[in-house]
Amino acid sequence: SELTSKLEPAFLAGLRCVQPHIRAKFFEVFDASMRKRLHDRLLYVVCSQNWEAMGPHFWIKQCIELMLSSACPISTLQNCSPTSLLPPVTGVIAMADPADRAAFTQLATVKEEPSDVESE
Repeated sequence: SELTSKLEPAFLAGLRCVQPHIRAKFFEVFDASMRKRLHDRLLYVVCSQNWEAMGPHFWIKQCIELMLSSACPISTLQNCSPTSLLPPVTGVIAMADPADRAAFTQLATVKEEPSDVESE
């Protein structure tokens, strides 16, 4: 709404307040204003929130705090199953047939411009 868009810069200023107890109060409101699911918070941080009002302040800190506050302290962390992991790029290149590897090598070679070459 229009009121929300007008209050947003002032609210984000509260999130970067130098006084920790005031900043914590603003963060409590910020945290309570959205669902606790990590997926929802990631979408909010990346797609919905306009961080320009934070100015030169390091806004990533607020994003990280928002993500960490969604964690459940009694749950244990688990690695995903090895079958769902992607192979490293070097492994994919190594598995390619020789012609594809040669084509990749040719494309990946960086050509130096004459101005970049040091004169002897």
